[in-house]
Amino acid sequence: MTATPRSFQATGLLLRGLALGLAASVMIGCSEDGGGQQVIVPDPSIPPPPFGGTIFIDPDIITDSDPTAFVEMEFTGQDSRRMFDRRVNDWITVDAFLFDARFDDGFTVEVQVNPEFETTEAAEPVARFYADAVGRLPTALRADLETLWIHEGDELFGGGNNNLLIHVGQGDRYIADGILEETFVHEAVHTSLDAAHAASPGWRAAQSADPTFISAYARDFPAREDLAESFRPYLAIRHRADRISETLYQTIVSTIPNRIAYLAARTIDGVDPSGANPSHHQEPFAVGIFEFILLIALISTVGKVLTERRRPPMPPPPDRPALPPQEVDRLREAMDELFERVGRLEEERDFYRELLESPGRKDSLGPGESRPSDAG
Repeated sequence: MTATPRSFQATGLLLRGLALGLAASVMIGCSEDGGGQQVIVPDPSIPPPPFGGTIFIDPDIITDSDPTAFVEMEFTGQDSRRMFDRRVNDWITVDAFLFDARFDDGFTVEVQVNPEFETTEAAEPVARFYADAVGRLPTALRADLETLWIHEGDELFGGGNNNLLIHVGQGDRYIADGILEETFVHEAVHTSLDAAHAASPGWRAAQSADPTFISAYARDFPAREDLAESFRPYLAIRHRADRISETLYQTIVSTIPNRIAYLAARTIDGVDPSGANPSHHQEPFAVGIFEFILLIALISTVGKVLTERRRPPMPPPPDRPALPPQEVDRLREAMDELFERVGRLEEERDFYRELLESPGRKDSLGPGESRPSDAG
């Protein structure tokens, strides 16, 4: 599994992402149940998305040289497991090779390998390789992950069912293109974030407020794919801005500013995107008063910047000049301000939560006692 040099991959993958459009939907496998969602006819009043699919935009946001949270693997035997197999497009029950993969942030995932690999010696290196790759994902994307299903075959990967579905022939193709981790990010959003966020009122409001979708794939399947398509660009501008071009940064922040604000307000990325930093799992929480105020403030700030530009916040077509450097700087400053405000408000929220939950609040008053008034 020899990877093509990433310096040559970047240009080719970006051009492919721009050109594929509808074809992006066959490059990414999603829910293992097949989805069955009808393609949405594009609204001609909405500007066209800048990309076909976001797994192609840059291969360096997460790479195979980044640290991993994967720590160790233990073979636990062979036993009956029900797995989805795209080669038959159905569920199968097999006597799978089973491995427990442990990660340094406290999660354990059962890796289930199809018995077609024949021996433990053949199955274990494959299980270990993919567990190592999954360990590079942010902790939040592994929060609901319970199993990996590994089969032979060239069928697409999938996410959902507390699982990531892997066909190693297709995996070899992703590796050759330098987009294995990128594909896992997309699929793991389906696994760990969709249930709490994809249909939430806040996400729907952000969709409506943004000028367009980040990709044609998101536009054509807005309920199923928009969150997964938007999360990786968000991860790039928040954690890996030094790895992407000015043009790509500008395109992302001007296309989905309200989606970015939604994700930043909830800090559901959790940790460094390498996934290597230990972090307590934070369950997705309902929007409380602090989160609501934060979201309004973030959207207001982004909206103010875009309004001052006095033109639609879309990247220019190829035959028009790019935004002036001062406007790019203004967008960067606005995003930096958003993230600083997120940090401050999170600290205040945590302080008040600790204050409200502290056992010392009730001091040592016994049953039926009341605190003396200050007036004596």
